[in-house]
Amino acid sequence: INREMDHNFLLEQNRSLAFLCAATFLLAAAAAFYLSKDIVSALDQIGKGTKQLISGDWQARIEVSRKDELGQLAGALNRLAATLQQYDRAHKQWLADTS
Repeated sequence: INREMDHNFLLEQNRSLAFLCAATFLLAAAAAFYLSKDIVSALDQIGKGTKQLISGDWQARIEVSRKDELGQLAGALNRLAATLQQYDRAHKQWLADTS
């Protein structure tokens, strides 16, 4: 009788452990999907803004809605765009003054 009870106890523990592992895996997968979707969206915005700057659109700005490293990068790109825009204006004014 003790051996049968031990066996049943181990089976129940294994089932509980398997269920817990499956539930944990699904929860981790859902969290990873959500977080990666958020990060990819932010990187996509940064990429689009960078392409605009490369093409010479100094008025391009990236919406900064984050406070993490990606938000800091977006802010830095916005400051770069503003600086390039100021240099462009100064260059155009210099050309006009020297003409």
